[in-house]
Amino acid sequence: MSAKPSPTSILQWTVVAFGFLALSLAFSARATLGLVMPIWSQELGWSRSFVSGSAAAALLVMAAVAPFAGRLVDRHGVRATLALGLSLVGIGCLIVSATSSA
Repeated sequence: MSAKPSPTSILQWTVVAFGFLALSLAFSARATLGLVMPIWSQELGWSRSFVSGSAAAALLVMAAVAPFAGRLVDRHGVRATLALGLSLVGIGCLIVSATSSA
């Protein structure tokens, strides 16, 4: 006879799953830059240096925000920080998808 997982355990694993999903989406979106750079250069007329510079700026912002995100996790918990992070990633994706000029 196996024991049923507790509701708390299920909730904890749900938070872990959403955290994994958030990180995989964020890092996958960043990793696809090499695939979309030729398309953006051709379709939008952006130079490769502009696209690469934007990607470098994004990495710098991620590095600058990381300590503050850690502080948010300590102060407000994983769930609230994860919800905020997912919202910001979604807003960022919407802004990028609506962008047509450098």
